[in-house]
Amino acid sequence: MAIPVIKTVREGYDITTAAVRNFTLDSTKNQLKRYEIVEGTATFPATTAGVGTYVIISIPHELGYRPFFMAYVKDPLSSNWRSVPSTVAINDNIGGTSTVFCATTQGIYESALEMYTIQLLEDASEAQDIDYKCIIFIDPTKDAWS
Repeated sequence: MAIPVIKTVREGYDITTAAVRNFTLDSTKNQLKRYEIVEGTATFPATTAGVGTYVIISIPHELGYRPFFMAYVKDPLSSNWRSVPSTVAINDNIGGTSTVFCATTQGIYESALEMYTIQLLEDASEAQDIDYKCIIFIDPTKDAWS
């Protein structure tokens, strides 16, 4: 018995002759399946010169394995979105900027977006908001079809 195959292509292309890049679905390939999108604004606390600060945004998923996890942060000064890992700049108290480092960690029951400063050489800064977006993808071989 043959395994059923499902394929779809972008509008204007023929399914029998379309190049792989024009397929929108191909059941013979392992594709990312979005589980959850979490968006919000984290308030990065005021800092003291020479003292680091740390913020963790925990995103529980209870999947029981480490999913593929993407995160983006919006640079407060330029309004550009950056994929994590990355750095963003915040205003310090003397007219300059301080660097905020952004990273992710994945666990089998939660993923986390981490933001921190290494303030050894940075000046103090006021509390500032940093927008974020996190996307969790499930593993199709584990539970995409259940």
